[in-house]
Amino acid sequence: MDKCIGFIGAGHITEMLISRIIETGAVVPSRLSISDINRDRILFLEEKFGLSGTVDNRELFQKCEHVFFCIHPPIVQKILDDLYGLDISDKLIVSIAAGIPMNNYHYLGNVAVIRAIPNPPSKAGYGIIPYSLNPFVTEEQKKEILELLSSLGECLPMAEDAISIVTSLSSPVSTFLFLDSLVEAGILAGLNREDSVRIVHKTVLGCLKIWEKEPEKTFADLLSEACTPGGISAETLFTLDRYTFRAAVKDGIMEGVEKARGFSSSYE
Repeated sequence: MDKCIGFIGAGHITEMLISRIIETGAVVPSRLSISDINRDRILFLEEKFGLSGTVDNRELFQKCEHVFFCIHPPIVQKILDDLYGLDISDKLIVSIAAGIPMNNYHYLGNVAVIRAIPNPPSKAGYGIIPYSLNPFVTEEQKKEILELLSSLGECLPMAEDAISIVTSLSSPVSTFLFLDSLVEAGILAGLNREDSVRIVHKTVLGCLKIWEKEPEKTFADLLSEACTPGGISAETLFTLDRYTFRAAVKDGIMEGVEKARGFSSSYE
């Protein structure tokens, strides 16, 4: 891409995005710019990636065609106030700021906005990126930004109000917690940590491969195949059900959804 890409905010999300974009060759470093109030952070990213930085958000917008908002939600309005009055009718804003509705950016006029929330596995290129766009986004802008976001994983279009669901569901915390519990169970039963980690890792990879190779099967089918009547796996499943494992997972995800929706409603 020959467009200049800007990032407001020089935190870890920006660093992850830039790292993936450069690694995949989507944009050369000389076409990337950042703005932040932290000069030390700007210098760090300039030296690490060979891009350019500034403390002036208006300067960044004047230079770049597509600008990512990678900042904490409470700071967004301050940035919009800083940009107010600037002609950005030909720019595209990519909002990564959690909980900020696209309508908030209309404070700057009829500006093109794409809202996207990459999940943490995006840093490995295996993310899921739900996105929504407003009516001012052109087909060219959509195509260009999706090419960039695709370096993070799979982009999934959806209604803006559904993004809160994906934000909670695609968080890796419940998966990591389950994996950690499996490792700890192996240790509790007598394995050393190294062996327990290796066994859990290979088991998870194997389960994913089965799921990928047999997509027509439901999880009920896979569970049934894994359980011999009256066997070890059946006993394990019975115990997890007795402790309402499934209900706890569902409740955790739903609480996360409500938290995300609360963020959105507080900034409308």
